[in-house]
Amino acid sequence: MFRKSARLLSVTLRGRGLSSDVQRLAYNAHPPTKLQEQLLQHSSPVPIVVTGAMDNWQARNWTRSDLMQHGDTIVPVERSHNGGDYRDLHNASSTRGFEADLEVPLSAVLQSMQDTRQQPVQSLLYAAQVDLISLIPALEEGIEQPPLRAIHDRLYKRNSWLGPAGTITPLHCDPYFNLFCQIWGSKYIRIYDRKHAQQLHPFSNPFLRNTSQVHVEKVDSKMFPNFDQVPYLECHLMPGEMLFMPKKFWHFVQALEPSCRLGHCTRPKAIAIASDCRNVHIHRHVWQLLQRLWQSSHHATPQMGLLSTFWKGQGCARTGSESKGHIHFDGPCGASDGF
Repeated sequence: MFRKSARLLSVTLRGRGLSSDVQRLAYNAHPPTKLQEQLLQHSSPVPIVVTGAMDNWQARNWTRSDLMQHGDTIVPVERSHNGGDYRDLHNASSTRGFEADLEVPLSAVLQSMQDTRQQPVQSLLYAAQVDLISLIPALEEGIEQPPLRAIHDRLYKRNSWLGPAGTITPLHCDPYFNLFCQIWGSKYIRIYDRKHAQQLHPFSNPFLRNTSQVHVEKVDSKMFPNFDQVPYLECHLMPGEMLFMPKKFWHFVQALEPSCRLGHCTRPKAIAIASDCRNVHIHRHVWQLLQRLWQSSHHATPQMGLLSTFWKGQGCARTGSESKGHIHFDGPCGASDGF
């Protein structure tokens, strides 16, 4: 099994700058209703790692062989070259590579994870923000309902991430609540409060407004001299642990091992409706149409006003290597995280 034999990456991120550990909460010590109340904390929820909530998940015993039984299933993936991510799609001068909207058999992803575990590679294949449970209904038996299924009456969405060690999700924020469930493998996660958003140097590009220009794993101190002075939370999310991420909190994710993760999120209807287009294989054309409408006039109709609001600050980041039609629905529920 990957998590038993994975070789940890050398990580130099942890403990640098003004860091604090993410608060931890034991699931067995809190009834689900009390847990939800504590996580949401009314108007000011904070990130919390929940331990013990996945103790009975059969999915934690999934092996490579188990998933290989469904190896013919076609899954959408992204490929990163030399550390590239979805930001490189918008940077013509970038020397790093990134490909999105690829489709391969699940077996290819699993084989890539095995190859990467055995020796370092320059190209990483990653199944990010994929509803793997819907693609393979048999996997449903291994999953239990998380303690936060419905928040503020918003729509519920489930995604999964499956990828090798080394995948990275750029620093970004999402307009919805996330509950990350780490099935196996571990991840380093750094979190910044939404109140520090401008100090994180978000892009002015309307398609990347929820993504930072800073490469957290290798900060350019000349270009961003004060970045290391911004306080943050951090954690190593281990197998069987959940991380509750409030909406609009900025987060960076690095997979330390081949990883399998499930994400649950709630988000506004406008975003969910748009993402549904991906399920009928017309997402690329729909996004291109919406982009043209946006570029022409976002005041033309009430619908375009809604899209304007979404793109101007509610946009979702594409995790690590996520970008469908230049807009990504993260992890991380996105950025190149992993499941």
